[in-house]
Amino acid sequence: MITPALLALSFALLQDSVHTADSVQHGKLVAAGLETIVLEDALGNQKNLPTNQVLDIYLGAKLATLMQGEEFLAALDFQNASASFGTAAEENGPFWIAPWAKLRRAEALLAWCDVDPGRAGEAEGAFREWIATWPDSWWVIRARKGWGIATALTGNVDGGATLLQELTDFAYEKNLGRHVELGARLTRCEIFLHGEQAPIAETRLRDLVPTIEEAAAARGVGLALRRHLQSLLTTSQIRLGEAIELKDGTLTAAAYWNSLLGSTSSSTDAKAAAWTGIARHAKTENRLREAQFTLARIPATLNAGPEVLARALYELGEVCEQLGDNPASSTDYFKRVIEKYPRSRWAIEAQRKLGS
Repeated sequence: MITPALLALSFALLQDSVHTADSVQHGKLVAAGLETIVLEDALGNQKNLPTNQVLDIYLGAKLATLMQGEEFLAALDFQNASASFGTAAEENGPFWIAPWAKLRRAEALLAWCDVDPGRAGEAEGAFREWIATWPDSWWVIRARKGWGIATALTGNVDGGATLLQELTDFAYEKNLGRHVELGARLTRCEIFLHGEQAPIAETRLRDLVPTIEEAAAARGVGLALRRHLQSLLTTSQIRLGEAIELKDGTLTAAAYWNSLLGSTSSSTDAKAAAWTGIARHAKTENRLREAQFTLARIPATLNAGPEVLARALYELGEVCEQLGDNPASSTDYFKRVIEKYPRSRWAIEAQRKLGS
């Protein structure tokens, strides 16, 4: 006989979770649309959550093929990852299995572009097909963002930027939340930045940074939403420094990076990125030992996130390479990037350095 306690336990092991602006809600996900997210408890009671308060959804019940796809993706095996996600999309399961698996397949193809830029067209097509199939899904926000990035990677930078502007307008019209609008604007800036349009990126980022800063500091903002906005702020600050560097060179950028270091509100990630930028300036002036010392301090003293630490270690490897692997081997640093931060794009760059 299945007791209520056993039922609750088995349900808890497989339950999904919805992260909102100020809480985490658990249950079985039974609907995920643009207006509401619906969770159901073990007794069948349902709770409706407004979409504009939802930051993320975590799915508890994972099919073996889905898990295999994630493992392949973590190992940077993009071909097998996309194939596994495609297989998972055809299997029976919860209502979300097909849209989620197809979305992960499109995202795997997009990640593949870091290794093979020729995959951009396939990724763009996968996102476009996804959006046509599930236009009212909560995940359409994520799909439209990926579509814009993939479009830009095909060489159509202005087209990708237009898609992100349309996402910003869509988020406003559908009342999906200020965080969605700001996230779309940030991704649009990144498209300009990576599309060799640094002046446009800089102009837009100079407007975006204080806007996000104001939103993050506003009264009444839930703790989780505030953290999310602070993450967007950090990324926008880093991208602004990168845009300045591409447009005006490392000397001008160094002044900006120093301003981040001097700000009490700068996050650890922003400070790590700032020190990395300052090291790049030292490198351009052939002050390689200074650059080496600065970069080595970052992972040793700052508890920063994987992307900024991966870049610092990668650039440290490059400086060691220029110094003839003295006193440390560049190979060791490239291997550390791959081993510690396999999901980072710097792991892909490190693999290229090692010829693997």
